[in-house]
Amino acid sequence: GAFDVAVLGIGTNGHLGLNEPGSSVASRARVVDLHWSTQQASTAYGTGPPPERGVTFGLADIMDAAAVWLLATGTHKASIVAEALEGAVDTKVPASMLQQHPDLHVFLDRDAASAL
Repeated sequence: GAFDVAVLGIGTNGHLGLNEPGSSVASRARVVDLHWSTQQASTAYGTGPPPERGVTFGLADIMDAAAVWLLATGTHKASIVAEALEGAVDTKVPASMLQQHPDLHVFLDRDAASAL
């Protein structure tokens, strides 16, 4: 079944829940290869080498959620947040798919919102 609420962050490359650029809008839960920028960002969460793969719910699973909350902080997210929310809907920026979600809630700090 669908999620009541999907709470997600956005990657600096526009990934959404580890759905990297180019992910299919019809994708479901699966193991994925992580983009190098996602691998490098993950080093802030632990020790050891960055992971090369991850497990994610697909874009179709996310879009099936009753509500989606998108969270972002920091100036390093400002340009991708603006592209995802105001740019073209395109799998090159998976988070842009959220423009089509009927119950999207966006939570940004001042820095992440600075390019809007």
